[in-house]
Amino acid sequence: MNDPIVSPWLVYLIMQVDAVNELLFVAALFAGVAMFPYMVGFVVKRSGTEDEFTRAMEKCKFIPILFMLLFPLAVLFPNQKTIIAMIVAKHITPQTVEQGVDVVKQVKDELKVDVMDVINALTQESTQVEKETP
Repeated sequence: MNDPIVSPWLVYLIMQVDAVNELLFVAALFAGVAMFPYMVGFVVKRSGTEDEFTRAMEKCKFIPILFMLLFPLAVLFPNQKTIIAMIVAKHITPQTVEQGVDVVKQVKDELKVDVMDVINALTQESTQVEKETP
């Protein structure tokens, strides 16, 4: 009955999401920068001059693939606010909204009664003070 609604581990993971997102973005950026020499090597190879550079570029064919994987992942990976909104949206139903409205109404009514009690107490005190003063 007193189990937490959200797991503490989930909270921890949500707090780490932005760091993972930044890491993916930086990795995609580095892969994009590393892709430039690869493209230059591709152009040099197409021009017909075979040298050490183009042979090295043959060994680095994974760089464009890495970039094509990391860039969309970095863009589509949700941030902390998105994940929190998704968790909250999962728990918002018409029934929970009605329960929330009922609780707010109950608190409002209790607060209204308390305020009226304080006002009555203050007015009674002030009338007693007026009667006691000559």
